[in-house]
Amino acid sequence: MVYVKQLDFKMIYKGNTYHRVADFAKAAGVDTQLVLQRYKRGWRDPYQLAKPPIKKHAWHSPYKINYQGIKYSSLAEFCRQQRLSYNKANRLWVSGIKNPKELIIKATLKKSDIALKMQRKHDYDQKVTILKKYNLYTPKEIAKITDIPLKSVLSSMHDLIRTDSRKNKKGISVIGLRREDIVDFKKIKDGNDLLKISNVTAIPRLVLKESAIKHIKEKQARSKSLELEPFNFFDEDYYYDKVTRTMWKLTKTGYKQINQSKGKFALIHNKKKYYFAESTIEDIYQHPDIKYSQLYSATDLYKILNISRSYWSSHGLGENLPFQHVRFNYDTKQNKNGWTKAELINSFSKNEETRKFVDLLERKLN
Repeated sequence: MVYVKQLDFKMIYKGNTYHRVADFAKAAGVDTQLVLQRYKRGWRDPYQLAKPPIKKHAWHSPYKINYQGIKYSSLAEFCRQQRLSYNKANRLWVSGIKNPKELIIKATLKKSDIALKMQRKHDYDQKVTILKKYNLYTPKEIAKITDIPLKSVLSSMHDLIRTDSRKNKKGISVIGLRREDIVDFKKIKDGNDLLKISNVTAIPRLVLKESAIKHIKEKQARSKSLELEPFNFFDEDYYYDKVTRTMWKLTKTGYKQINQSKGKFALIHNKKKYYFAESTIEDIYQHPDIKYSQLYSATDLYKILNISRSYWSSHGLGENLPFQHVRFNYDTKQNKNGWTKAELINSFSKNEETRKFVDLLERKLN
């Protein structure tokens, strides 16, 4: 048995006695955990315990400064105009130093800081010159030209440079970008020389060829020319192109083609994968009226006909049956392979071995 030591709490506040931390905190209008922490740290004055917490990040509200007849609406504006380090000036202001002259003396940028910023600007200009020389583009420029979010371009580049990735063996991303479109800035002669002598943080590691624009726009054109129909088997944004017999999913960057795995499409619903063959998808479009509740699986037939699986196989009861339909039940989150009542009766009537089961099927199948 585990014994829990009770907190010996007793406070007299505004004429009332409180034996519970929660009751005291409610009466004082402060958070219970704050009172508890203060009490455990040794606070015993009830009025000190009832004090509201000190608001942090007071720098969110701008500090107004008057200096040499000029009114600055915030500390940040004052630092920009006077070429000061905002971090230093903010620390000084919070510590109580609010005289503009003292701030200028103590928070002025050092010559080394200014030189570093100028060096970065110089490196950036050199980088732009080299990119133009070799007809290369930054990810930001590609995103602007192709009207694709920069985040999507960067994530596609990240996936493609991982050559050992099992997910992308073809080397083509969702947006149409290819592995050969990406160039390492270090492998460019001028770029490598620049990296040796300049500030590395101003240079991007990966840039893109002009062919990247062509490939992305080709993918966008193909997506627009597709004759897609909604795939209503799931409630996700899946689409099927009957002409090319391909499955697509609508994403933030456009339509993404679903690749086949062992001749089947892997569709995700509620974080679970379901595999569909082309024939199954074609059947769903050919027979849209067939529902999950209208299907009878082979297991259902074993019970209805009171036969075993081996009897079914040895007597060839399923030889004349048509292709099984596949439908999904949203309530049970399960799919069923089976046949309709009309298909079963029609198929069983053609064979002498199965004809004896027709009457039984008509009685038991609703």
